Amino acid sequence: MRLKASGYLAQGGQIIDATVIAALRQHLTDEEKVLIKEGKAAEEIWPDESAKASQKDIDARWTMKRGSLKRSETGEARAAVPAQIMVPMFGYKNNAGIDRTFGFIRKWVVTHAARHDSGAFEDVLDTESIARSVWADPAYRSAKNETAIRRARLRSMIHFRKAKGKPMDQRRQRANAARSKVRSAVEHVFATQKSQMARLCARSASSAPG
Repeated sequence: MRLKASGYLAQGGQIIDATVIAALRQHLTDEEKVLIKEGKAAEEIWPDESAKASQKDIDARWTMKRGSLKRSETGEARAAVPAQIMVPMFGYKNNAGIDRTFGFIRKWVVTHAARHDSGAFEDVLDTESIARSVWADPAYRSAKNETAIRRARLRSMIHFRKAKGKPMDQRRQRANAARSKVRSAVEHVFATQKSQMARLCARSASSAPG
C-alpha cells in the first residue's frame, strides 16, 4: 500500500462499501450482445473495425439500483419517508475499503455493475490492518465474508440482516443504528469521487475484473 510505504498507518478500522458508476449506454445488435455475453474481446467482435472496437464498452453491465422518488413526485407532500423505487443503471461498480478515521482509501477495485457487492469483499479487505473492526452494510453479511474476517483475525461490525417475515429484535436494531453512524463515512468518499472527480474517467477494451 502506498500510504504504508510513505509512512502513514491508517489505524481507525475499515469501512467497506460499493457504488455504481454510470457509463454511456451501448447501441448494439442482438448478435453483438450474444458475443459479449460469451466473453468475446472487442477485437473478435469487430475484427475489421479497429476504431469501432476501441470505442465500444463491452465490460459494463446493467443492474438495478435502489432510489427514492421526491415527495412532490409521490403526491404525498407530508410523507415522512419518500417512496422507494428500483432504477436500472448501466455501468461499473466502484468497490472500496476506507480508513474509518481519515477516509483514506485502503483498497479499491472496479467490477461490472451487475456483480453483487459482497463478491469483491475479500479484494478490498485489508487483512494487515492494525485496527481490527470491519464495518459494512447487510449486503456483505455472509458465511464466506465472516470467515474471511475471522481468518484475518479481525472483528466483524457488519450490519445484521432481518430474518425474512420476522421483525428484527431490538438489540440488533440498536447495534445496526450504532454501526450506521460509523459506516456512513464511506458515502463522503463516494460523493467526492462523483462530484469533484466527475470528469475523471477511464476507457478500456480489455475485460474488467468481476
